[in-house]
Amino acid sequence: MNAPSVLPAVAGPRRYRFHVHVAVIFTAFSLLIGTLMMWHSHREISRLALSASFDVFRQIGRETVGEVRRLQAPIETLVDLLANAPLVHAASLEQRLASVAWLREALEQNTQISALYVGYAGGDFFLFRTLRDPAQRERLGAPASARYMVQSVERAAGADVRGIYLFLGADLQTVRREERADYRFDPRTRGWYATAAAQATQTQTEPYVFFTTREVGTTFARRTPAADAVVGADLVLTELSRALAGQRVSPSAELALFGPGGGVVAYREHARAVREQDGVVRLAQLDELGVPVLQQA
Repeated sequence: MNAPSVLPAVAGPRRYRFHVHVAVIFTAFSLLIGTLMMWHSHREISRLALSASFDVFRQIGRETVGEVRRLQAPIETLVDLLANAPLVHAASLEQRLASVAWLREALEQNTQISALYVGYAGGDFFLFRTLRDPAQRERLGAPASARYMVQSVERAAGADVRGIYLFLGADLQTVRREERADYRFDPRTRGWYATAAAQATQTQTEPYVFFTTREVGTTFARRTPAADAVVGADLVLTELSRALAGQRVSPSAELALFGPGGGVVAYREHARAVREQDGVVRLAQLDELGVPVLQQA
């Protein structure tokens, strides 16, 4: 008899392929689980980082508000005092110069104030400012020994207007006197004067660029009790720019303080917050800083 034929065994290879399938499925499942865990971990880390960033920015916001209040409080008191000072009753430049020692002391005690001044109902104007910033000194053409400056406008009964710049040394003695025929400033045409003259309480302007010094700041003003003059103080907001520069949470972080219209009030490079075109100076807009993230804002 012929030997029975033996069929080839197929169970072995099939069992091998089954193990391969199980291993592939298990590996794929493990990779999927690992990927999901990594994605979840990344998501949680991002959420925590974002939450921490929000906390940091909220803290910066609170500190900035506190800094603004710290700057404002002494100025408000000083303006109230100035509204009742003898200076508001002085009728000539010579009489007004008698108050420069008091004005100097006030500015030295409040270095964030760049100038104190009085606008009179008749159109006269008297301003006393410090000359601390080198760029400001250069712009005003101040002598090397000058430490303070007086800007004066006197209007006679007729149409005659007398404009004078006085540069004073540390001892308040005149270093140079300039008769300025082109200086015909009329405080009554300015917003700070008109707003303060119309009410008995102290007022504050929106931030703007000071024409003479090209600094960003705000003006505090108050009408005198007799309503015959308005006193003012210019608060320079450079300190806010310095504060923002020191609070960046990372090298790529950008912080800017801006008003309702998008005008930049404070930025780490405060000079970039000012724009000048055809002799007109104004606050830069956020999209003019050239910073992509702020342009999106």
